[in-house]
Amino acid sequence: MNLLRQKNQYLALLFLMLVGFVLRFHGIDKFGIAGDEKYSLFVSQFTAYQGNNQKDSVRKPNGEPFTAQEFWSPKGTNGFYDAIARVDTGNGAFFTYLLHWWTKLFGVSDMSLRMLPLIFTLAIVPLIFFFVKEHFGSSNLALITAGLATISPFYISYAQVARNYGVLFFFALLATHWFLKLLKAEFKSSRWWLLILGYGFAAAICELNHLSTISLFFIHFIFLIIYYRKWPQFLGYSLAMVIPFLTVIWWLNTEGGAYIFEYVSNSVRVYNEKAEASPYEFLSKTSFSSVVLQIRHVISALFIQIDGFYNHVNGKKLGVIAFAVLVGNFLVWRTSIKVNLKHTFGLISFLGLIAISRGQQLFLPVFILNTGLSIIGLWYLLKSGDKKEFVVFILLLSLIPIVFLALYAIQDDNTFRVITRYAGFAYAFCLILTVLIYKTLLDQKVNWKPWVWAGILLQVTYIGVLISKVYTDTQPRYFSDYPIPREENPYPIIADKIVEMAAEGDTVVHPSDSYYLEDDEQISSVIDAQLVNFYIPKDNTTPQKIDTQEKDKVYLRKGDGSQILLFDFKGDHYRY
Repeated sequence: MNLLRQKNQYLALLFLMLVGFVLRFHGIDKFGIAGDEKYSLFVSQFTAYQGNNQKDSVRKPNGEPFTAQEFWSPKGTNGFYDAIARVDTGNGAFFTYLLHWWTKLFGVSDMSLRMLPLIFTLAIVPLIFFFVKEHFGSSNLALITAGLATISPFYISYAQVARNYGVLFFFALLATHWFLKLLKAEFKSSRWWLLILGYGFAAAICELNHLSTISLFFIHFIFLIIYYRKWPQFLGYSLAMVIPFLTVIWWLNTEGGAYIFEYVSNSVRVYNEKAEASPYEFLSKTSFSSVVLQIRHVISALFIQIDGFYNHVNGKKLGVIAFAVLVGNFLVWRTSIKVNLKHTFGLISFLGLIAISRGQQLFLPVFILNTGLSIIGLWYLLKSGDKKEFVVFILLLSLIPIVFLALYAIQDDNTFRVITRYAGFAYAFCLILTVLIYKTLLDQKVNWKPWVWAGILLQVTYIGVLISKVYTDTQPRYFSDYPIPREENPYPIIADKIVEMAAEGDTVVHPSDSYYLEDDEQISSVIDAQLVNFYIPKDNTTPQKIDTQEKDKVYLRKGDGSQILLFDFKGDHYRY
C-alpha cells in the first residue's frame, strides 16, 4: 500500500512537472530580449558591450567595413572577463559562463537563451517537493507546495528571462536542503563529508550567481546558533563555508570580478543623483515612507496569496487605510473568540472594501482577506509548536531577505535595490510558509473556514489572471515592466533578411542611436550592429558598416548605390 501511495505521489509530481513545463514554455520567445537579458547574451558570447574587445570588427579604426565572420572571431577567457566586468559588475558569472556552453550546443536564439532558466525554475518543482517531504514529513504538504511552484506566476515569469535568477533560486533551495541534512548527519561519516562538499559548492554557485545571497547563509548561521549549539554542526557549517569564501575571493581577484565594489559604489552615486533629480515609484531618496511604499511590491510578489495586489494599493493613504483594516481584522479575531467570527470577519472586510476600493478593482478585498488570514494563521502556526524549529527557520528565510533590502536602501541612501529579484531566492520558502499557514488555519475547529477557502479560491483565480498577463507582456514583471507590450525580437528578423537578400557587392549599413563617453572621448554606439550579428551565421562575409549619422534605420546598400530599408527601430520602440 505504501509503495502504491508513493508511486501515485511520483505520478502526481510528474504531472505537475509536465504542467509546469507547458506554463513556462508557452510564448517563451514571443517577446524580444530586453534590458539585462542583452547583458547575458553579450557576456555569454565573451563579447564586450560596445565592442571594447572587437577592434577587429565593429570597432575597426576609421569605420572600416567588417563581417559577421570577423565579429565571431575567438575571444577566449579574457573576453569573458572584459564582458562581465563592463555590464554585469562581475555578478552572475556562473550563469553566463554556463550559458556560453549551452549556446555552443543549442545555438544563439531567444528560445535557447531562455531555456536554461526554464529548466532550473522547472527543477524547483521536484526539489521543493522533496524538501518539504523530508523536513516536514508530509507528502501531501509536499505535493501542495510543488503545485504552487508549478503555477507560480513568479517562476513562470523568471523562466522566460535569460538572466541568472532562475538558476540562483534553484541553488539557494538546494543549498538550504543540504544544510538541513548536514545538521542531522552523523559526525565524520562519509555522508557527513559529502554533505559538506555539496552544501559548500551549492553555496559557492549561489554567490557566483549573485552576491546578495550572502543573507541566505547569514540566516543559516542564525538558525545554527539558535537550535544546534554543538561543535560538530558548527564545524560542518564552517568547513562548508570555506568553499564559497575561497571561491568569492578567487573571483574578486580575477579581471572579471575585480571591479564589483568600484562599480557598485559608482552606481550608488549615479542612482542618488537620479533619485534627487527625478524621483519616481521605483527610485527615490531613502526615507521610511519611500522604502515602505516600494517594499510593498516585493512583499506582494514573494507571497503568492497576495501576489499582484501591489497593483491595487497605491499611495500612502490607501496603504494606511488598508493596514488599519488588517489590524481591525486581527483585533476582532483576538477579542471575539466566543462570537461568530465568520460574520464579524466578513463585516469588517466588507467595510474595508467600501472604505478603500472606490475606483479600485474588486479583487482588493481578496488582498485584505488573505493578509488577515495569513496573520491569524501565522499566530496559530507558531503557537502550535509542531516542528517549531523548522517553522521558525522558514519564517526567517521568508522575511530576513526583505529586511536586507531595507538595509540596502539605508546604506545606499536610495531605494534602487529595494527590488524583488534581490530577495527572490526567498520565494520558495515563502511558498512553504504559505502552505503551512493555510493548513494550520484549516486544521482549526472554527466556524470561519469558508472564508479561508474563499481566500484560496479567489486568489487561485487571480493567479490565472497574472499568468495570462505574463503571456501578453502586460504584467509588471518581477524583473522589469514596459509601457507597452514588447513585440518579436527585431534583431534576428534583420539577420534573416541580410542572409536572404544580400548579394555580392552589397553592404549592410547599421544605425548608431547614441553616444557614450570613454576617456573623455565621445564614441558612437555599436549596440544595434552587435545584436544583429549575434543572429547572423558565423561564416557570413557580407560587408557591414555603421552610419553614425543614422539613428534608427538599417539599410542594405546595393552595389549600384541604391538602398533597401531592412528595418526601422523608430527610436526606442523596438529597443527594449
